[in-house]
Amino acid sequence: MRYAGPVTRARDTSPEIQARMDDAYRRMTEEQKFARAMGLSAMLRALTLDHLREQHPDETERQLKIRLLLRTVSADVVEKAFGWVPPEAKLHRDGP
Repeated sequence: MRYAGPVTRARDTSPEIQARMDDAYRRMTEEQKFARAMGLSAMLRALTLDHLREQHPDETERQLKIRLLLRTVSADVVEKAFGWVPPEAKLHRDGP
């Protein structure tokens, strides 16, 4: 597989361990790679939701998930779909 740019190696991983990890990834099937990517994505969403819970302790789980969605979808689309966006999202909209 070719990458758009150089792949940065982890600074805390020895070259020997990195080589073993690279070999393990090369031996993975496409399905295994996809499952790993989905697992990492789910972990990142969970960590982000935890962070949002700390920042906005009075909001419902639904509101927190809408905040998470706003990281990838425009506020206009989210508001049309869910009928709510946080007040600060309205301040950062594009346009007049």
